[in-house]
Amino acid sequence: MPKMKNSMLDTYVFDRALANLSPLTETAAQKAKEVAGMSSSEMKGKANEVAGEAKGKANEVAGEAKGKANELAGEAKGKKEELKGKM
Repeated sequence: MPKMKNSMLDTYVFDRALANLSPLTETAAQKAKEVAGMSSSEMKGKANEVAGEAKGKANEVAGEAKGKANELAGEAKGKKEELKGKM
């Protein structure tokens, strides 16, 4: 970057920052338009949909964790019985 005076540097930094923020503001503006176009019942429906998906995923993960815990408990019990048999 060429040597600049402070005001030129400030302008350069500001312009670069705006260039980087521009795509983000456009995306945010588009999302705002989508939400603004929804009725309150549509927003509530979408919120319920997302909540249902989150709850489903949480139950899935909890089920997997419970299954793994039972599997490990079974393995530990098996090892315990195996060691008992060797004594």
